[in-house]
Amino acid sequence: MKENITYQKPSILKASLGCRFGPPGLMARPHCHDDVELNFLEEGSITYLFGEKQVTVEAGEFTIFWATMPHQLVMSQELTRMYWLHLPLASFLQWQLPNPLNEIILNGKLVVDRENDYNAHDRISFKQWNADLKPDSGIQPGIVLLEIEARLRRLALKWSATPKQKEEPGQKKGGPTPGKVEQMALFIVEHYTEPINIEQIASYVALHANYAMTIFRQAYGMTMNQYLIRYRVLHAQRLLATTDRKILDIALEAGFESLSGFYTAFENICGVTPKQYRVSLY
Repeated sequence: MKENITYQKPSILKASLGCRFGPPGLMARPHCHDDVELNFLEEGSITYLFGEKQVTVEAGEFTIFWATMPHQLVMSQELTRMYWLHLPLASFLQWQLPNPLNEIILNGKLVVDRENDYNAHDRISFKQWNADLKPDSGIQPGIVLLEIEARLRRLALKWSATPKQKEEPGQKKGGPTPGKVEQMALFIVEHYTEPINIEQIASYVALHANYAMTIFRQAYGMTMNQYLIRYRVLHAQRLLATTDRKILDIALEAGFESLSGFYTAFENICGVTPKQYRVSLY
């Protein structure tokens, strides 16, 4: 089944290190790409629709997430300026960062460093990386990779030092109670490996299935079934990247009922077969 979201398929096999700076543009619908994205807000604020919730990022805050998760920039404060750094997944995996940070990112969660002790350092680093990664800079990308790895290892140490994470990474306290659409998205996130269907999802929030499908698509730019498949493929991508398990076992664990159905969904979303995807990472 074809995804109704923007996915940069060629980037899977040709992902490269890159950085850009400027004002963010709002997105008409969610998109995804198969690299790890690092953001730093120089000034202003933005709000992402990320998975089933909205997350606001303020000036001076640092974020990191695996961008294969559908995400959409839905709000931006006037005069906002930010950096986007795209890190190839293969580089991220080779570093084998400590848990829980590594596990959180590979589980498709958005991590926001809200108490950014490295704020001043990040401002200098992102500006330097943006300049270094321009084609005519003469700087070897390996130098930038070493510096990014060091920054993420510092973040991993900080994350490990926190006794107990009481919130989802990136989620602020005191947020509004989720509406019907958000509740349906959350139900999918919690049950995507199970054999659930549209009727069950709609019933969970006491809505007629047709109406539930309509408001979900209006909010997320994709059907509930596409959203469900997106999470199953994300689960499979994570296992393909971090284990040597058989592809059939991965397909079944991710919630697919057949190997053929898994291959169709995976190729439609990623543009390559599961085997090609695994090989491309190493």
